[in-house]
Amino acid sequence: MKKSIFLLAAASLFTFASCESGNETRTEDTSERIEEDAEEAGDKFEERTDEAGDKIEDAGDDIEDKVD
Repeated sequence: MKKSIFLLAAASLFTFASCESGNETRTEDTSERIEEDAEEAGDKFEERTDEAGDKIEDAGDDIEDKVD
């Protein structure tokens, strides 16, 4: 009796595990969207830091020109 209950429980768990859930695809979509947003934010951050670095270099060059 215990074996049949165990087999029935195992079969039902396997059935539920093998079904593709809509929740799973939503989770994957959300993960992809988060990843894309993070990459975009990283690109914007890199662009802004490059611009800031260029401004700092230009300011340093201006100061050197004034000193000379």
